[in-house]
Amino acid sequence: MASLFMRQQQSRFFSTSSQTRLYADRVTFKYPADLGRNLLTGPKNITVQRRKMPLRVDQQPIPLNDYINFKVMQSGNEILLNLDNCDNLRNGELVSALIELGRRDAAKEHDWNAHPIVQKALQELKQRLPRMNAKNVIQTPLLLQSLRIVDSGIWQVAARHGMRLLHKYKGREMAFLLDVYDADIPDEEGEPLPVRKCDDDLFERVTGIMPMQIKHLSKENLVRVLEVVVKRGLGSERLYRDYLLLKIERNITKFSVDQYCRIIRALADKQYVEDNVFWNEYVFKFMRTNPTDKRKEAKDRTFTDGEARKLWDALIYLKLKCPSLEVKDHIAYVEQFMQEAAEVGNL
Repeated sequence: MASLFMRQQQSRFFSTSSQTRLYADRVTFKYPADLGRNLLTGPKNITVQRRKMPLRVDQQPIPLNDYINFKVMQSGNEILLNLDNCDNLRNGELVSALIELGRRDAAKEHDWNAHPIVQKALQELKQRLPRMNAKNVIQTPLLLQSLRIVDSGIWQVAARHGMRLLHKYKGREMAFLLDVYDADIPDEEGEPLPVRKCDDDLFERVTGIMPMQIKHLSKENLVRVLEVVVKRGLGSERLYRDYLLLKIERNITKFSVDQYCRIIRALADKQYVEDNVFWNEYVFKFMRTNPTDKRKEAKDRTFTDGEARKLWDALIYLKLKCPSLEVKDHIAYVEQFMQEAAEVGNL
């Protein structure tokens, strides 16, 4: 029984080796020598031999799952050569090619708005957007942002179809939509270009659906959503009180220093000073609570010089925007780490 079981395992293991070749049925007929000469002899037997033979290259069928993988291409020139034939690319291949082209230009050295091949591919993409699936539609603003495209027409077409497929997206995808359509496109000097990416309807609709999707947001998504809704004056008090700020309360010690400073600045811009319990029992608790030490006698949180300076700037900004909040003690606590770092540097 053991030897039989091993033979079955081996045959199952090597059974997929034939899938690397393409075979076709080759049929051979063997007729009797006197077939058709004398009809009075009755029926004759015809031997049919059927066997599989490897196909020649010129006889092989067109592969149905042949997909161009642009991630493995070494340079942007190789991607451009394939994009020149964008009419024959699938929707996923066209989107993937443009995304990978933007990643190859990490230093932002090229102006893709004036490149003829990229413009041809973008026009093809614009025509296909009504027929694309939800994944390709949400990837379109990502590639437009990475290529720094300033054509408002294609931005608004992508936003319109993104709104059409909002029911297909979860919280993180909706947070990405708020992020990418709110982000600026910088020029060579770092100044934002005047591009109207979408109408305000997209932000209002996503913000209206956001309470149902809060549980799906990561910490970075939560901070970015807070920044966008405060910047654009969106959302009701219920959205802040029962959803955004409630999740911030529960996860306040899990944020990084950079994320915490962004939360402070966003709430300062909103001038949210009504809830003293929220500030004193939760927000300012971040600077005193060490998230890695769960003991009751745990020591206060410590910061590096760079982190302390970021916190100091955020607290000063909060004090200027919201003078009624008491942040003097917290500023003094953060300054201890700045002074210690300066003394170590002098030594």
